[in-house]
Amino acid sequence: MSKPKSFFLYAICVSAVILAVSCSNKNKHNDESRTRDNVSVNNNDTSKSILSDLPSLVPTHIPDKSPEITPMTDISGISGENDEEIKKAQKIIDDLMPLYREMNRLIYGGLDTYSEEIIEEESGHIYFVVKDNKYSSIDDIRSVMENVLTKDFISHSYYNWVLGGDYPYFKEIDGKLCVAMLDAVSTPLLSEVKGVNQMSESEMVLLMQEDTDDGIKDVLVTLKNVDGNWRIDSY
Repeated sequence: MSKPKSFFLYAICVSAVILAVSCSNKNKHNDESRTRDNVSVNNNDTSKSILSDLPSLVPTHIPDKSPEITPMTDISGISGENDEEIKKAQKIIDDLMPLYREMNRLIYGGLDTYSEEIIEEESGHIYFVVKDNKYSSIDDIRSVMENVLTKDFISHSYYNWVLGGDYPYFKEIDGKLCVAMLDAVSTPLLSEVKGVNQMSESEMVLLMQEDTDDGIKDVLVTLKNVDGNWRIDSY
């Protein structure tokens, strides 16, 4: 009878050991599952944190790289909004333009009619004798210029090649008005006043335009009041 009792106790002990091992494995499995879950949660939190730190993906603005058109003349400070000043300046320019065009015709286009008489100087310079009913002397040409330009402007920019110098465009030879066989390039002013930079009773600076071989360009034109008459002093 003692042998069966011992066997029974042995069986109980073995069962307890198996149960204990099973519980231990189960707890270990649960711990590993909880660890994986925690890792997964931590990874999600980390991903959220990383995403929150990333800058918002806003479409990049590409700046306009189109080149700006820069005028050749510095036109800063010029007003195009003062209608009264522009109207006043435009009236002066309108009165001056017919004389200006006639002056340009004389200097750059030549007189309408040349005679067949040609004079060759000892220097080799060739002149045509002018045959014109309106202009017959240097004084006539100078008078046209002085109706448009100040004397200072004529002296500085025109005299040495139009009325004087070694080979002037106009010259009197043997009492006859002659014109040289020269080519001169004109960049005429256009008649519209685009703006007013300065205006007083004695001087005004206007924004206008001139027609050049490279196209229309802005230019500042200075006019001075000479004994009550406006004359171009520079441009």
